[in-house]
Amino acid sequence: MDTVMMGLDKNLIGQKLEKDVYSETGILVVAAGTYISEKVYQKMESYFINNVHIKKKETKDKKYQDYAVIKSTYLKNVDVMKTVLKEISLNGTVDDEMIMDMTNSITLHSQKMGYFIDCIHDLKSADEYTYNHSINVAIYAMLIGSWMKLPEIDIQYLVLAGILHDVGKSKIPNEILNKNTRLTDEEFAIMKKHSHLGYCIVKDMENIPEDVKKAVLMHHEKLDGSGYPLRCKSKQIPKFAQILAVADVYDALTSKRVYKDKITPFETFKEMSKMGYSHFAPDVLMTFLKNIVYYYVGFKLKLNTGEIGEILYVSPLNNYQPLIKVEGKVIDLSLDKRYSILEMA
Repeated sequence: MDTVMMGLDKNLIGQKLEKDVYSETGILVVAAGTYISEKVYQKMESYFINNVHIKKKETKDKKYQDYAVIKSTYLKNVDVMKTVLKEISLNGTVDDEMIMDMTNSITLHSQKMGYFIDCIHDLKSADEYTYNHSINVAIYAMLIGSWMKLPEIDIQYLVLAGILHDVGKSKIPNEILNKNTRLTDEEFAIMKKHSHLGYCIVKDMENIPEDVKKAVLMHHEKLDGSGYPLRCKSKQIPKFAQILAVADVYDALTSKRVYKDKITPFETFKEMSKMGYSHFAPDVLMTFLKNIVYYYVGFKLKLNTGEIGEILYVSPLNNYQPLIKVEGKVIDLSLDKRYSILEMA
């Protein structure tokens, strides 16, 4: 792709918009080709625009240089996550310095969210799921925190919570954790203990804020009280845990597992909307779905007809049926039921 999605920031003044910018209700705010001036920036800010697409700056000799840096950071953190979980499994200890280094290396590049999402989609692996998933959830949590305009320190703590949220799985037997078929009810009951086990691992760590520890414990709680381990409801669930819940489910549904295939982001938008506010905090879910959809504008996909198309527009009011361009024709999936998305190309 020749464009990259960036968080709206004054540093982008002078850059040219590569894609139309729409409001949450589908109103065209600024057209593609417009250069971002102070006035244009203020207009987008007044419409609560969080992300815009601009041209990648890489030269031919250094093409995708930023992506290469993010990819290297991502892969390094996956390897460190393996070491962390192994150390916990063997010795029951967590290396605070390693965890904080991982957190800092991700938040350092928080303005390059498009590259992070590229990495997540390019490097998903069923075999590496346990390790990738922790990094992915940290990244999605960072994005949600940024889109919700939380303070920088909270965003840093969300990354930390994402990294740590599944450390309890280091205490789950490998024959359950790595089982290549669906878990039985008995096995799933054991698996559900991981959030409490994770809390037991981090609760006495002095450098970990209490909000992060609670998020590790409560990231599987649901607003209707059907979650675990405490069956908390609504306002009993801390904000960090609410954010991790959305990040965790999105990554799980869009990831290939040894016992299931991944589903497309658009199917996931639909599934998460169905789960709705019985599962997720409304403000967190709405913020996530409203912003993440715009990233996929310009992405290639394969239709059920075998044709390869490009996503032109995703309506915030119908985010799982985008407008697609295929060989000179435009297909509106909300109107033409002959077509469906098979996979991202």
